[in-house]
Amino acid sequence: MVSQIHDDYTYASIKVSQNNRHHPFNVVEFEILKEGEYFISVVQKSKRYMQHSDDYRYSNARMILAKKLDDNQLEYVQDYSEWDREANLQLKNLPIGKY
Repeated sequence: MVSQIHDDYTYASIKVSQNNRHHPFNVVEFEILKEGEYFISVVQKSKRYMQHSDDYRYSNARMILAKKLDDNQLEYVQDYSEWDREANLQLKNLPIGKY
């Protein structure tokens, strides 16, 4: 299902792996150069790749977005969690800055 299409959107992606059970998280830093509407998504490998496991379940994909302040402190912006293949965080009017 395609839920939103906008020809003028720019897409960027990175691949991160989650292989450490002792630290089950990744920290991703990025910079917003222009205020606007942004989408941040986590997409897990499709369960169709796990055909050998009948009871395969997606992990809880949780995103916590924080803005990095000038004094290196973090300011909470928004979070989202989903037990599905995709988790999408929509941010309207996200200000310029490091996150």
